[in-house]
Amino acid sequence: LAEIVEEPKTKEMLDSIFTRLSILLKELAQMEQVTSQSFTLRKKKIRLQELVDEASDLLFLDEPVSTNITDETLDADFATMSIVFKNLIDNALKYATNLYIEYTPEGIVFSSKGKPLKRDLAYYTQAFSKEDDMNGDKGFGLGLYIVHEILSKHQMKLSYTQENGLNK
Repeated sequence: LAEIVEEPKTKEMLDSIFTRLSILLKELAQMEQVTSQSFTLRKKKIRLQELVDEASDLLFLDEPVSTNITDETLDADFATMSIVFKNLIDNALKYATNLYIEYTPEGIVFSSKGKPLKRDLAYYTQAFSKEDDMNGDKGFGLGLYIVHEILSKHQMKLSYTQENGLNK
């Protein structure tokens, strides 16, 4: 339909609508897959840098993500953990600046400079939850829900703090 429309503004609008619908369908399919009873993880040792690289590829990033990660590994399902990294990187890039991924003995920290969340983290880990007053419509409110569900399957936890202007 977008291809046969002659008016550039209408064509651009239709392209945008179809792209957003495609993204929504993809996210709903991911959500359905991860939350289904028959879903099983295929855990193996994965280099954390491979997860960062895969997430960057999924997001079509031109610039590398800043990190202190070297050869650290994680026992996880590569496909689903890549989605976790993708969603956390995507959120940091959409809503903040200066993304930095840090490996610590306590866990993996995604930090970025930005405004603190207005609600408790539990609110954002529910499907279709997002801020009402965001600048522009940046998402569907599924990203952190999917992250939470995948981490739960891995018996891992998502936490949030805000210190000195840094979201972690």
